[in-house]
Amino acid sequence: MNACAKVKPESCSKTIDIIIEQNKDDYFASMISTWLQYNPEGQQYNLSKRILENGNVCHRTSLARSLTLLKGLTEDELIGLIEYLSKSPEQEVIDATVRGLGIVCYHRKIKDGLPRVVNVICNYETQNDPNKLEVLLDNFNPHWLSPDILSDVQVSQLLGKIKYIKKLESHHDTGVFLSHIIAKRPLECVKLFLWRIQNMTSGDDQPFPYNEGFHDKPKDLISHAEYPQCIIEILNAMKEYNWRTYFWCPTVVRWLDPVFSDTTRRILRENLNLHENALQAITYIFVDYKRELFFENIDFVNQLLIQAAQLTDKDTTSSIYGKLIFMPFSGTRCMSGLGEPDDLSLDVIKKCEMLLKDNPNFPESVSKFYHDLIDFAKHENQRKLDSDKAELEEEEFDDRH
Repeated sequence: MNACAKVKPESCSKTIDIIIEQNKDDYFASMISTWLQYNPEGQQYNLSKRILENGNVCHRTSLARSLTLLKGLTEDELIGLIEYLSKSPEQEVIDATVRGLGIVCYHRKIKDGLPRVVNVICNYETQNDPNKLEVLLDNFNPHWLSPDILSDVQVSQLLGKIKYIKKLESHHDTGVFLSHIIAKRPLECVKLFLWRIQNMTSGDDQPFPYNEGFHDKPKDLISHAEYPQCIIEILNAMKEYNWRTYFWCPTVVRWLDPVFSDTTRRILRENLNLHENALQAITYIFVDYKRELFFENIDFVNQLLIQAAQLTDKDTTSSIYGKLIFMPFSGTRCMSGLGEPDDLSLDVIKKCEMLLKDNPNFPESVSKFYHDLIDFAKHENQRKLDSDKAELEEEEFDDRH
């Protein structure tokens, strides 16, 4: 079919008219885009109009999918066609039109009419469907259309489309878009995340596209003037314990600042007394980071321990101690060989003993914590050795029988 269209482009128009006249939703109807692109460029616009006027939904959808290929249309004709298709009463046609408009603008180098196309994209109704949201936001992939071209009103409009999506999961284009926008409007984005976290209705809801990399991390966000207020907003959202906020809010902080920078540490320290649960909230945030940061931030850990010891609610004190004790063992571990001591446990023991030796005047609560951490590390090491011993004995038994 492609070869025929290339060899006899003059037959394309006639072929499309025949397909329209048959009025079928078959293979040939879906191939209108193939015939259309090889039609003589001077005839493409009139032929497109005939498809709109006389074709069925399958024909119009096929036309919408061929927008990138219509090189015979002027910029104004192409944009007019886009606007017409975007107002179709058939959702299938609208979806096909909006999908890939960023690529159309990139390849056609649309300039003067770009605001009109961006307006079509922003007005696309996603109907709280995460997949439709992906279709929309894929257009603002920096490779095609930079989100920088969006007005403040349009950014808020798109963030509003994200607000009520039930489950974002790990949608790539949504993550890329948010990473770009939050670098410019962090407080608005953080408030959006917090609203979603606080209004989750079931364990299946997903407040933002969550994976370890979050696709793209915002750059230089900690230097933004709104960053301190972002952290305070997150801490305020954790004023009352709720498993959703205490799970998701630390994840937001870790995304905003993956390395636990001096800036984040300073802001958290300044707000240890922000509210009655601030100390517990800050502990949850800190322990969500990778375990290596525990011994790199001993002064911060000690401050948490000292203030936790002063709490009248000893259940909260125990919770904070427990979170901090587990942190050096969190994350994926490279286990030592079968029957060998646990390298991680031995490293924790060594570092704690060194801390206690170098700091004989630690407050009692801090000193007790590191002794408890040593005991826990010894228990972890023994647990591994016992497990290895049982496995070796089982292997030996199997070999004998």
